[in-house]
Amino acid sequence: MAVPVARRLFTVEEFQRMGEAGVFPEGDRVELLDGEIVELSPIGDPHRTSVMMLTTRFGALVAGRALVSCQNPVDLGRVTQLYPDLALLAPLPEVYRTRGNTPEDVFLVVEVADTSLAYDRAKLARYARAGIREAWIVNLNDEVVEVYREPQGDEYARRTRAHRGEHVTPAAFSDIVIAVADVL
Repeated sequence: MAVPVARRLFTVEEFQRMGEAGVFPEGDRVELLDGEIVELSPIGDPHRTSVMMLTTRFGALVAGRALVSCQNPVDLGRVTQLYPDLALLAPLPEVYRTRGNTPEDVFLVVEVADTSLAYDRAKLARYARAGIREAWIVNLNDEVVEVYREPQGDEYARRTRAHRGEHVTPAAFSDIVIAVADVL
């Protein structure tokens, strides 16, 4: 007779307490996805470099209009806390001292993907469901930036791809133009 496997799902609050208690060893990269703790793949050199380039570009371009949050959590409800590689947030530092970032605070999330491409694309449904207005995947494998806008249910109604030699512009900041080649 087969014995059913019991699964224990966690809330964001429990996940945060586990982190504060040191349950996850220093340097472990984990997220909470639909109540399950997911171990993320290690960050390689191309991924790290792309995140640094995005952070540098956005930091200079949104100063005073948004905060650049690099690999920090965004709460997407009671059982999901994801760590996008970069997020542009409403400039509310005093508010963030007392609560986490919420979807309403987010102008844009960016995931940089090479080995994590399938997982990062799966996360798009959670971002859309939470109402995140715009998500990008910097797809290092195909050398494109995938742009997702207009969340509807579990997906985005508008999807475009910008290739090397082209530019991308966040919807919330129409004056910002970023060369795809600069973030690959």
